Amino acid sequence: TIRWDTQVSEVGTVYYGSTATSLTSSKAESSAKTKHEISIPGLSPKQKYYYSITGSSGGASDQYFVTAPPAGSAQATRIWVVSDFGQSASAGDNLRRTQTVDVWKTFNNNDFHADFMLSLGDQSEVDTELQLQENYFNQLQVVFKTTPLYTIAGNHEDNNAQASYRATFSVPAQAEAGGYPSGTKDYYSFNYGNIHVVGLTVEGGVSISGAQKTWLQTDLANNKSDWLVAFMHRPMHSAGYHPTDKAGETAPSQKANWLPLLEAAGVDLILSGHNHVYERSYLLDNLIGN
Repeated sequence: TIRWDTQVSEVGTVYYGSTATSLTSSKAESSAKTKHEISIPGLSPKQKYYYSITGSSGGASDQYFVTAPPAGSAQATRIWVVSDFGQSASAGDNLRRTQTVDVWKTFNNNDFHADFMLSLGDQSEVDTELQLQENYFNQLQVVFKTTPLYTIAGNHEDNNAQASYRATFSVPAQAEAGGYPSGTKDYYSFNYGNIHVVGLTVEGGVSISGAQKTWLQTDLANNKSDWLVAFMHRPMHSAGYHPTDKAGETAPSQKANWLPLLEAAGVDLILSGHNHVYERSYLLDNLIGN
């Protein structure tokens, strides 16, 4: 699925092919719009495709996607994870964001591409299109040109009722990338080879213990992957900016409802943001209290 915006309303087309100079296939939208979203079915697994939205001659060496490997297959996989990347808006913050992307490129063998990227919420400060552009896409677009992105909403997306977030990001709510369909952008799952990834939320008034918990239980029961990763904006265990043992936090409910299901399913890694610190825990089991 390719996403992009234009200043004026127009019918968008994606041109794609096996080399940057041979974009021999295309798919177009049915009507004019400014927010474009085109999904291309029937592609081969683990294949590199170059693409363009400006015409069949617009290919470039740094604009491509690599489709997911065959379901269940094992291979080395590189995932880049960020959180709260777009929160706060200042020249200093923008410099740090740019530096972060540069450090990623250096670490990643002088390459922006990851197998996929997880963005754990707060893609902007107040969920406006202007902030998404200035705080997020301006720095990360060099990565997104080649890297699939999976997002979850953070508490700062709620400042505009997630309107800009929902209009900007696509997630596989109908299990387009594997997993069990959730039918909502709030929470979902997908597969990458032998990895199963589950995204959960407490934002936007979504119940932790209602339909989301029922879906999670069904999704995990159907999962046969070797690896299980869960990601969410708010952590279940943290001593950071929003300590999870503090009164009024959502962590106790998350631990009571999600953690037993995830641990019974053999979860290997749980990723979260929100607290503006780097923390890493040793392996824990059944820690549903403080």
